[in-house]
Amino acid sequence: MSESNDENLDDEELLVYYETTKKLLESRMKDENSANGKVGLLQQKLLNIEDELKARSLWEAE
Repeated sequence: MSESNDENLDDEELLVYYETTKKLLESRMKDENSANGKVGLLQQKLLNIEDELKARSLWEAE
């Protein structure tokens, strides 16, 4: 999914997408068999979603 698709989601969908991506990333990081490339892609995706949340003033730092 590209950044432009993130912009097409409504606020609630974007927040759910962020949480789901974050949980998937955490799971992949714990999985020793997970390919590093997938972890890197998920990390980048999470940053892209965070940027979109910040642009919408929905970002709350944890």
